[in-house]
Amino acid sequence: MIQEGYERHLEPSKSAIGAIGEGVAAILSQRLYQGTVRLARPYHTYPDLVSTDRKTTLMTEAKATVDSVERIKEVPQEELFRMAQHVSACTSLDVRPVIGLLIGTALLDETSYHAVITEVRK
Repeated sequence: MIQEGYERHLEPSKSAIGAIGEGVAAILSQRLYQGTVRLARPYHTYPDLVSTDRKTTLMTEAKATVDSVERIKEVPQEELFRMAQHVSACTSLDVRPVIGLLIGTALLDETSYHAVITEVRK
């Protein structure tokens, strides 16, 4: 809660928004790549999720906001270079092709969302 003068403004929890975004990203990656299983969920590092569909290794970075659909459309562009670096570096370390997924989620209300997905390949 932020207090400005006499008014109080309730702010949603950033960690809760992030957690919901990661959950949506995991569900979407499983739908896009059938048979996907989680390999790792790195703690406080990049990317948010490492998984495989047994043919490829997927590195997923999730971002979420309650601001607007327009704002979440900007996020993949902001993260694109960083993900491209990771995909390039990890490609030589894995026998499977490595794909980076940037999944941005705008939480519209408690039952709907808008997702923007960018796939990064070497």
